[in-house]
Amino acid sequence: MNLSTSLDPDATVIHMAGRFDFTCHRQFKDVFEPVLADSGSGNLVLNMQALEYMDSSALGMLLLVRERSQAASKEMQLRNCNGRVLDVLRVAKFDRLFGLA
Repeated sequence: MNLSTSLDPDATVIHMAGRFDFTCHRQFKDVFEPVLADSGSGNLVLNMQALEYMDSSALGMLLLVRERSQAASKEMQLRNCNGRVLDVLRVAKFDRLFGLA
């Protein structure tokens, strides 16, 4: 998976591309943890527009980030979910847990 970050006025955006599965858990963690630790980085947005695939371990990672975001008093939002990724999120009822934009 390819990951990059950018800043919006009120959030740090993590742009995700490719496959989101167990093999990239360390890489994903290395990107989101500093964002949550930085008190000046605002909320967290995961831009999934270029994400092609996600498996059940990715769902678990999203739950972990959500829990840690709440502990850091930051909102987390999933943006630009589409195709198979959106289908997986809806089947898992993640549309009830996250703001899917």
